[in-house]
Amino acid sequence: MKRVIPKFVVFEGIDGSGKSSLIEGIQLVLNTRKIRSWATSEPTRSPIGLVIRNKLLEGVAITYPSLAYLFAADRYEHLYGPEGIINKAKHYDVVLCDRYLFSSLAYQCYQSHTLTNSLAFFLNKDFPYPELIIYLDNSPSLSLERLISKQLTLDHPYTSNRTANNQPDTSQPDTSQPVSQIPVSQIIKTILATTY
Repeated sequence: MKRVIPKFVVFEGIDGSGKSSLIEGIQLVLNTRKIRSWATSEPTRSPIGLVIRNKLLEGVAITYPSLAYLFAADRYEHLYGPEGIINKAKHYDVVLCDRYLFSSLAYQCYQSHTLTNSLAFFLNKDFPYPELIIYLDNSPSLSLERLISKQLTLDHPYTSNRTANNQPDTSQPDTSQPVSQIPVSQIIKTILATTY
């Protein structure tokens, strides 16, 4: 059975689904309720994560295996480093993360044109699961509309993949409405019910 990190909540969804906006809003509400939260994302802002971000933003061609290894190295440091998720979960009431290994599996399987990419699964098989996954499922056209309105660009051709293993709890809010109207209080209730 996979290890689950208590108090670790992951938001998954394609670019423009509202993950970052929701995390920001949830963190504000949690902090006003004196519930200490720490927000993070993948790829991280570490030296390894910045290499990934820069390569993707610049559109530099990098082979799929090299990128897969970089994501795994970034995730390892993100989890086990001195400022990593496992340490933060000991000192905060809730750790919120924009993307995690599920995005890597979806993206890397897409890049390799197979749903059973052995390298992607091999590199991610030992990473622990979050206690809760909040999957933001909205149409690609809505996400693209949001990205254009923010004048952002797609940083990955992520696909909408649901996890096959149901060990962590999952929640799926309706994200077809504007991000500002998504019921943050309902998501917070789910987070608190799961992590407390």
